[in-house]
Amino acid sequence: MTTTSLDGLDGTNPLGYLAALGALLVADRMMEDVRLSWTSGFTNVAVIHGIALSDLVRVVMEDCDRWRDSTALGHVDGRNVDDVKFETSDDVRGYLKACAAADDGGRSLALAQALVCEFAFDKGGKTKPSDLHFTAGKQQFLKMARELRDEIGAEDVERALVGPWSRPSTLPSFKWDIADDRVHAVSARKPSTEKKNTEPGAEWLALQGLAFYGVQRAGAERVAVSGGGGSWERGSWRWALWDPPLSAISTMAFVNRIDVAVADVTKADAGLRMAGVTKVLSTTVMRSGKGGYGSFRPTVVLWDKD
Repeated sequence: MTTTSLDGLDGTNPLGYLAALGALLVADRMMEDVRLSWTSGFTNVAVIHGIALSDLVRVVMEDCDRWRDSTALGHVDGRNVDDVKFETSDDVRGYLKACAAADDGGRSLALAQALVCEFAFDKGGKTKPSDLHFTAGKQQFLKMARELRDEIGAEDVERALVGPWSRPSTLPSFKWDIADDRVHAVSARKPSTEKKNTEPGAEWLALQGLAFYGVQRAGAERVAVSGGGGSWERGSWRWALWDPPLSAISTMAFVNRIDVAVADVTKADAGLRMAGVTKVLSTTVMRSGKGGYGSFRPTVVLWDKD
């Protein structure tokens, strides 16, 4: 079986981790018997099994073309929806139903269920999105996703996969890169007024990877995501890396069932080793005031098999 080291996708960076999940999911849609694992030790980069780099870049671009006019990216009933902070329950229900009915191989439904769920609304009455929704104000999530879809090229995808990341673009960022930690309290300017350089291939792949993290209602004003914790204003997110090569369906089960949100991971040592976990990581989620612009703080290692 072909084994390809994706040195650009660092599993200790949430953006690299989600992008690796996205690469696995895209390859799984287009090919058979593709699997994902992680190197362990000093570096923790993604390794994809069953596909060569050139083929992976090709299928990512082919899959990207299949997102044209995508319902999940906001093409709903002949109009563009720009964000998932819907005004009413009818609006969010209509979006989810349209995604479920979309004839796109399940792409729209898979992504939509990771962005928003019914019956969870903020104090202003708008739909409460996933805790991994970091955009706010003029930064509209679905509009940003469409811009990435339309503008990324094969060279962006290959650089994201194998590195080094040079972040040469001003295309949108979903703020999942730990380099995006630009909270206003420690910045000279408002984050919303600054253009930052991004790694667009990684951003697009991470959007695909978000599909592994479906959301569910966790109270009138909150939704839950696997590994998530804390409050909306100051939360946390935990994830695990693993050694055995896993298929997309096994990875889906792994990330949603592995106990990475326990208060004391040392008590779960034996279970984590048996599951093939090599490392459990955590990051703090910070949001800038009431606006809700989010970012990840530097990653902390909670547990290491070594």
